Amino acid sequence: MGDPMTREDKTTTRTPGPRIQIVRSPEGWTVILLCGALLALPIGTSPFTILGVSALAAWIFTGEIWRKRNRYLREARFLPVLALVLLPWIGLIYSPDPGGLGLNFAEKTYYWLYALAAAGISNKGNRKEYLVKALFLGLLLNAVAGFLQAGGVVPTALRDRYTGFGKGYNTLSILLVLGSLMASYYFKVSDRIRKKLGYLFLMLVFIAHLSILQGRGGYFTFVCLSPIIAYNLAGGKRLWISGLAFIALVGVLAASPMVRERVKELVQDTVNQLRTEKDIAWGKRYHEDDPNQRIDRIYMWRWAIALFLEHPFRGVGTGGFYQSLLAGGGGRGMAHPHNNFLHMAVSYGILGVFALAWLFWVLLKTGWRNRGHPVGFFILSGALVVFVGGLVDTHVLDAGSAFLLAIVTGLVPTFQRHPI
Repeated sequence: MGDPMTREDKTTTRTPGPRIQIVRSPEGWTVILLCGALLALPIGTSPFTILGVSALAAWIFTGEIWRKRNRYLREARFLPVLALVLLPWIGLIYSPDPGGLGLNFAEKTYYWLYALAAAGISNKGNRKEYLVKALFLGLLLNAVAGFLQAGGVVPTALRDRYTGFGKGYNTLSILLVLGSLMASYYFKVSDRIRKKLGYLFLMLVFIAHLSILQGRGGYFTFVCLSPIIAYNLAGGKRLWISGLAFIALVGVLAASPMVRERVKELVQDTVNQLRTEKDIAWGKRYHEDDPNQRIDRIYMWRWAIALFLEHPFRGVGTGGFYQSLLAGGGGRGMAHPHNNFLHMAVSYGILGVFALAWLFWVLLKTGWRNRGHPVGFFILSGALVVFVGGLVDTHVLDAGSAFLLAIVTGLVPTFQRHPI
């Protein structure tokens, strides 16, 4: 199954152990607070931020930061994390907006501390799986709130946007796809009918919640990754059954009036965009006259590529996309290009693209090799939703998805080559 787990993990993976011990141990407080943060992750930014920072405080002041130092100091697979921390601060030196967006983006590098805290969690009593179950619970609570909003029982945060407790739907969408992937995994490996039905129910709830959100990026991510869900539902056998399951999953999503309306809007916006002047149609100029005749991402992606080609080795600096776009004659500034790799390319040049690609390579390779283990599949799924969703959104800058990516990265040492 690829890289072996540590000696400690091998002997304790299936041992539940007294649950009271998790509270008494210094590590236990970090685990509990990180679980709380993952539970709150689908609900809103403030709750998970408070719990996440509390987890970091527990990790530091209980001495876990020092006792578990070998989990990250001797783990070569954390090197891309170091690069992703250093690049934003170096980029401030030559950024045209160092005190505004530049500093704002550089400060987000503190999220990588969560990776180090998660790396210190042992696998005693399946503690790392608690993180997955906590995310399940948070998604379920948020889905209930979303369904009540859709039914008119409780008011919505924003008109016609059923998002549960929170106001945003971009991060929530990929979290629901992640929840569906993990529920399909547990469906596949469970040997009891009641458990299988329970995980199937969870998966359908998450898909139903996704279908009442307006996040087209979430639809895109789901369609791209639903073959994995279909494969798990088919038990990893008989590809024709997996194909039928894939068609059924896409059909369930497409049955939603919200989804159909949003896809229809995208098609119409594309047609309108291509009918305009050539400079506007291909993103050289921003269409200010009619908001219904533009696709912002074409504009942002075109300028990100153009600025990267002008500054291929160092980029325009941290948070420099907005000012550089205006200086280049774009007509309207944008904070970031709504694409993970284009953001890294335009901000830090080739090194930025390499650092992010390196991280995803580590995550996907580790997750794939250990996909038969729940933590390994979580690493694989978490990396995939951020990677695929990041093709149409800058998830490395969003608070929720950045936190998720850090936690997933922190679980990589579960499968170290050598005990520590």
